[in-house]
Amino acid sequence: MIQFGTSIKILDNSGVKSVKCIKILKSQRYSTIGDKIIISTKKVKPQSKIRKGEVLSAIVYRLKKKRLKSNGIMIKHKSNGALLLNKKNVPAGNRIRGSAAKELKYIFQKNVPLNLKLY
Repeated sequence: MIQFGTSIKILDNSGVKSVKCIKILKSQRYSTIGDKIIISTKKVKPQSKIRKGEVLSAIVYRLKKKRLKSNGIMIKHKSNGALLLNKKNVPAGNRIRGSAAKELKYIFQKNVPLNLKLY
């Protein structure tokens, strides 16, 4: 689960490597898969358009915490991951690395990236 101050990897090709969560956009303390959060960039590639310290929004993509699906399968990842969003709430990068949860399919109903592997 992601809360204030959690370090998160960015899993798209926007040029940002890692960020830190500074706000969760719902009334609970933790965020789960599919929740929108506000982040601050910590590590960026030199040729990126996004600069270090910028405040952006993101969607939680993967969690390190184990979670139980309705069919009885437990799923756990090695690290927390998120996708950067631009001002129009569409993904900032065009490619996404790794697999994703089926819950993300309902968030990106019309503009699901083609290489998104859902489990």
